[in-house]
Amino acid sequence: MKITMITIFLALTFASCNEELNFDDRTNADKIVGNWLTHDIELSLDVAGVALLDYLTGSLGYSTTEANTIQMEIEAYYVANLTGTLDIMGDGTFASAFSDIVSGGTWSIAADDKTVTLLEFSDETVEFTIVIITTESMVVTIGDDFSHDLDEDPTTPNEIITANAVVTFDRR
Repeated sequence: MKITMITIFLALTFASCNEELNFDDRTNADKIVGNWLTHDIELSLDVAGVALLDYLTGSLGYSTTEANTIQMEIEAYYVANLTGTLDIMGDGTFASAFSDIVSGGTWSIAADDKTVTLLEFSDETVEFTIVIITTESMVVTIGDDFSHDLDEDPTTPNEIITANAVVTFDRR
């Protein structure tokens, strides 16, 4: 009986260690499959290569308080759109719920095994780059350019804001 219990224990221990070792040998296309929950977002915003806060105070003449308020509003909007869940299935489909917007579609990964494209059923495309995936978490970078009327003057063109985010997801 003791030998059987020891054999079973060793077999289970070896199997779990072997599974962990094999994870590192998998491609990102295999590792990304799973259910992910946003854990952390590091966001930077700039206009024409200038940090948004500096642009608002320097180029547009806002006070520091006004500039901080504008930046916080834009950050809150952007962070809300990156906060949620992403379920990536092995059949090439995905489902997501970000900022209370439920979506789905298909996903693919480029030959570099890092660039992931989500093609939503609405024909919108989201692209991100995998930095690292472990058994518990995934870190990606995502960039976006969007137009915003920072000077609140309808006669001047909107500024293009570049948002770059490093997003950490936890595997659920």
